[in-house]
Amino acid sequence: MKNISWRLSKVGLFCFSVVLVVSAIWGSQSNSISKKPDIDGIIGKDEYDPAKIYKGSTGKKFTIYYKVVGLDIFIALEAETSGWVAIGIEPTDNLHKNADMIFGWVDDQGRVKVVDAFSPESQGPHPEDKELGGITDIKLFGGSEMNGITIIEFVRPLITGDRFDNNIQRRTDTSIIWAYGEDDDWKAQHQEQGHGSFNVQTGATTIPVTLWPLHALLMISGFSFIVAGAIVARKKDGTGWMKIHRLLVRISTLLISTGAIFGVYMIETSKLKHLSFPHSYSGIVLPVLTITVLISGEMLLKPNKGPKSKRKIHRVLAWILISLMSITMIEGFFAAGIW
Repeated sequence: MKNISWRLSKVGLFCFSVVLVVSAIWGSQSNSISKKPDIDGIIGKDEYDPAKIYKGSTGKKFTIYYKVVGLDIFIALEAETSGWVAIGIEPTDNLHKNADMIFGWVDDQGRVKVVDAFSPESQGPHPEDKELGGITDIKLFGGSEMNGITIIEFVRPLITGDRFDNNIQRRTDTSIIWAYGEDDDWKAQHQEQGHGSFNVQTGATTIPVTLWPLHALLMISGFSFIVAGAIVARKKDGTGWMKIHRLLVRISTLLISTGAIFGVYMIETSKLKHLSFPHSYSGIVLPVLTITVLISGEMLLKPNKGPKSKRKIHRVLAWILISLMSITMIEGFFAAGIW
């Protein structure tokens, strides 16, 4: 049994190395396939997904480009105007009540301005988020104005966590309003407006080099080891199997704890708010529960020698962990847009 335990520990280290290597390869391939749009005020060929083109009563075009990259959405607005352009996300009526609004323009000195606003009422006004107690969630922006055409590009998270922003969900249509003005006074009456929608899942949604592949592989590997440990624990013929069981649980604890750390870091670097969706709540509980399962098992000291009550608690905790991990992984697949 000692040989089996030694071999199994080497298998665990090998699997951990494979996780790192596969994640690096996966990330490099994602980088070659997926390219973030350049926020430079120029719409390049194939830079965004297929565009949405709208026309108002004047016949002038208003074009919306978008592309999802990881947890962010890149949006470009192009209109036949020398004034401001705007998009409103998820209004709750036919005007712009409760719309999450982004305005942009290029001033007379060539400086690009972008405002993150919210419209509490159908007819306005639409103050900036920070005036209402929220924050500006535009991570990056750029633009240009040339020959009567204004282009504004910006990046924001799909889910900001700000109560004055509306989420952009995958796999569902996002209703929008669009508008533009004849000058740079973004609080002035629009020259043209309209309604529409887009679906970020129908375009070529892509994932860049991020930490989520490594996070996913670590958690899935940890889940596999804890399940294997539960199966081995059912063996009754000798102490050797219990040593293997403990080794599997220790490897699982290492993988799950490391995966959770990468998950926290991933949210931090993406500038999302922690604990802003269900997957993050269960993700915080998992490493704590995993360590608890490990400690409760170690307290039994020898196989079948600990009190029955302690063994029962250990087993119940282990199956709660396996169940919660199953739910958490499904939530993660939805969060990543895989399902």
